[in-house]
Amino acid sequence: MKKFIVFAVVLCFSVAAYAQNYMETRKADLSVHLGAYWPFGEIDTGGNGTYGYEVGGVFGVEGQYFFTENIGVGVNLDYAFYNAEALRITGFGNINTDITTLYFGPEVVVRYPQPNFDVFASLGFGYIKNKVEYSGASSGDEDDSTFGLLLQAGGRYYLTRNVNVGAKLRYLYNNQDIDDKIGNEDSLDLSAISFLVSLGYSF
Repeated sequence: MKKFIVFAVVLCFSVAAYAQNYMETRKADLSVHLGAYWPFGEIDTGGNGTYGYEVGGVFGVEGQYFFTENIGVGVNLDYAFYNAEALRITGFGNINTDITTLYFGPEVVVRYPQPNFDVFASLGFGYIKNKVEYSGASSGDEDDSTFGLLLQAGGRYYLTRNVNVGAKLRYLYNNQDIDDKIGNEDSLDLSAISFLVSLGYSF
């Protein structure tokens, strides 16, 4: 019985030490991600109607570095692509609208680490480049840049000491005014929610 107690105590300390070391090695994470992109705002065409968007896709990369066990900084680079509903403009007919959004910016990250997984949340501020391509009754493209906010919550599960898979839920605030090809100033609320799956490497 005494030997069993000694063995159990040694085992507990060994597991605790291993878990602590397991987490201490994870000072940084680099991941690639992709998923569904849902712009839930509207296009206001200045008197010719208000139209919504269709669900699109997004892919990108994210890097995070942690100064402490719980606090860190990161950077995001994302590229999203989606369509607007066919715009019915008086005197021009239907106009199809394809939109791409490029986002790049830093973030502040908080996390709750465990030996086999961690959960995290972040707040980012970055540069956005929106490009709108028109086709149909009128064709051409317009692009402009702005700044936006990125809110994120997610988690990672470690398949090995370094390799992880994860999921992220994001909200991007993105508002832009663009002059279209028929002389209207379109107000585009391109704010979106996205759900992403990721593959990462921590070190």
